[in-house]
Amino acid sequence: MPIPKRARPARGSDGHMVVYQRSTDTMWEFWRMEKRSDGWHAKMAGRMENVSRNPGVFGGESGFPWGATATSLPLLGGLMRPAELRSGLIEHALALAIPAPRASTWAAPALRTDGSASGAKAIPLGARFRLDPEVDVDKLKVSRPVKAMARAAQRYGIVVRDTAGAVVFYGEDPSTMRRNPYPRIFGKQPLPQQLSRFPWNKLELMQMDLKTYRGSGK
Repeated sequence: MPIPKRARPARGSDGHMVVYQRSTDTMWEFWRMEKRSDGWHAKMAGRMENVSRNPGVFGGESGFPWGATATSLPLLGGLMRPAELRSGLIEHALALAIPAPRASTWAAPALRTDGSASGAKAIPLGARFRLDPEVDVDKLKVSRPVKAMARAAQRYGIVVRDTAGAVVFYGEDPSTMRRNPYPRIFGKQPLPQQLSRFPWNKLELMQMDLKTYRGSGK
């Protein structure tokens, strides 16, 4: 795998890393990636060929889903980059993680779940939301980058990709950059406070194609 010499995984317990090789249009991603004395190690990984034409889901041998997420939806899908937030234009769906998604059930194109919550009202991994098209994003009393997120949610949607201890949007980890760009992008106001004004109550759940593990009820 063509891992750059200066590469290092994102901070946090997941230790995510993504490597994209433009010349072959191939991507590798890793979960709990770490460099030891004998080389790189990861708990889960995935390789995606023809990335620019791929529908965006990992597959694996014997039907076992690859990838570094709980859904086998790729890490790059929905990942916000500083340049997008800075420009105010995000031209893709957003990736979201939530606490306690539904157990045993997920929504295609996700291929798996690590959900633990029972009950039909629990959100399954793979679920897709969109911001109500009637919302006038320009009139929202939020910062410019949060408006960009709202526009992306309205046009492309939000995909519930993973499980986390809190509701989380995914952005590029700044630890590999010379300087953390996010304080300058979002300003001095704490980010949780800014995102509390995201129009959460205007999200609409899109129709789902639900899948379950064999022997499990919906």
